[in-house]
Amino acid sequence: MIDVTESYDVTINKTISYVLKEIANITVDTPLTNEILLKFKSTGGFNDEIDITYSGILCFIAAKKLSKDPAELILDVLNNADDTGIAY
Repeated sequence: MIDVTESYDVTINKTISYVLKEIANITVDTPLTNEILLKFKSTGGFNDEIDITYSGILCFIAAKKLSKDPAELILDVLNNADDTGIAY
């Protein structure tokens, strides 16, 4: 058997990196750490790779616009998220 679980995380990061570079001129090699990816998945509100990728892209663009550290912004969003959405 082949374990492909890590390939999902790699694909998420490569997609985020590509989109950020192409549409927002943001260069980042590994946008989401393993800790952040696990936190996304454990909230219950980000049940597939598309949701995580889209949210990651939006957080990086928002962080740039707000002049904030992307990791801090993402963790702030995730700390306010559950299976019903993001509460602010």
